Amino acid sequence: MQTTVAHIYASGDVVAKTIPRLTPTTTFESLYIADILLGHTTASIAYPAVPSVTFTLPRMAQIGVSTAEAADADEYNVYDINFAQLGMFASHHDTEAKVKIVLNQQKQLVGATLIGDVAPEIVNTLVPIINHKYTKADLNKTIYAFPTPSAMLPMLLMNFLA
Repeated sequence: MQTTVAHIYASGDVVAKTIPRLTPTTTFESLYIADILLGHTTASIAYPAVPSVTFTLPRMAQIGVSTAEAADADEYNVYDINFAQLGMFASHHDTEAKVKIVLNQQKQLVGATLIGDVAPEIVNTLVPIINHKYTKADLNKTIYAFPTPSAMLPMLLMNFLA
């Protein structure tokens, strides 16, 4: 993040990176730069899994390892979850609601691709599950407001996680 000038740092769209160029990643980078300037860290920046949302109709969202990346690697398994079949989504006529999850060999959630009106809400629910490597036991200790879309996926994930 440091430029060729020792006391000048950059964040956001001008940084050469593979992480999505989104407002939240710019904020993350700026907080990292502040930690460097305040002497709180000397470590290289380490990005967590970053959610992204496409605000089309229906909405689409993705976080972590994509299903395309998972298809090319033996260390991942991809599972389909058809949200449209759940009563809550059927009653809202969200017939497109689907989730594909990516698990590693340790049966930890490492990625997800979502489609449906509530994809933005659900992908935000997955951020800590992926970044903190929640297990089935961790999800069992977490209470979500019910009945909400963001509560449904963690409940379904327990069938897949170790």
